[in-house]
Amino acid sequence: MKCSVVLIADWSELPSLLSLGHLDLFLIDVSTEQDFETYVQHATTSAAQVHLIVNSELSSIPASLQSEHCRSFLIRTYGNFEETAKAYSRLITIASSSHQEKFAIEDLLKSPSEVNQVTLTHSDQKIECLNQVREYLIHHAVISERIVEIILNGLDEILMNAIYDAPVDENGNQRLTKIPRNTPIALDEKNQVELHTVYDGQSFAFKVVDHFGSVNQLKLLKHIFLGSQDHLFQMNEAIANAGVGLASTFRMGASLMFISKKGIRTEVVVYFKLCSSFREFKNQFRFLAIHGS
Repeated sequence: MKCSVVLIADWSELPSLLSLGHLDLFLIDVSTEQDFETYVQHATTSAAQVHLIVNSELSSIPASLQSEHCRSFLIRTYGNFEETAKAYSRLITIASSSHQEKFAIEDLLKSPSEVNQVTLTHSDQKIECLNQVREYLIHHAVISERIVEIILNGLDEILMNAIYDAPVDENGNQRLTKIPRNTPIALDEKNQVELHTVYDGQSFAFKVVDHFGSVNQLKLLKHIFLGSQDHLFQMNEAIANAGVGLASTFRMGASLMFISKKGIRTEVVVYFKLCSSFREFKNQFRFLAIHGS
């Protein structure tokens, strides 16, 4: 995949640039709120290949996410841009090619030494999964407990969403809305949830899979960006079927990727480099991307 950085002087040229068949990925810098709003005005339905470089505090993002053309973002916390662009294009290529089949999380890492998978057949297994990941990160990845707790908060939230929010009926209505999220429930057949973890000594990633593909992309993006802003950090869960954990995981340094095939499955991937300090962890290369229907 070619990674082209496009600096657009006249935003009306965007549709014609997107129509060029030999360019597969655009990284467009939207440094100001006005840039972002202008992009939304001129985006076209072919804009799936556009990935926006944004400031994490860009306050206009939540309002602008009414647009269906905003799906992938890189936060402006990276070092060498060419190296970042190369790494990011590789990740996006892997995600895009896995749209029809399950995403192979081990492909994210260059030489994974540990790959594990657990299938949850009961909601009570969630606590055991969290404890196993905690022990692994502390004793094998050797990162601080503060970073571990941030990651576990995100994993907890993603598992809860897969167990209690993802199940829908034939009309797309959530089946478990009236059930408290601490209610023990059996997860049989389609309700089963998968947890995959992978580690290569430098990076760690996990993936949670549900078999409904019911995620609301716009609500999800709004929630994460609103929850990533300091003054709006305490969120009402009704906004996007997710608690503070998911937003805080992204806010504090990890990358998020959502790969969804409507009615079939949603795969939520959390990816991060292992860092010796919290400051380094928070300032690492970070992205948010959504793929699929």
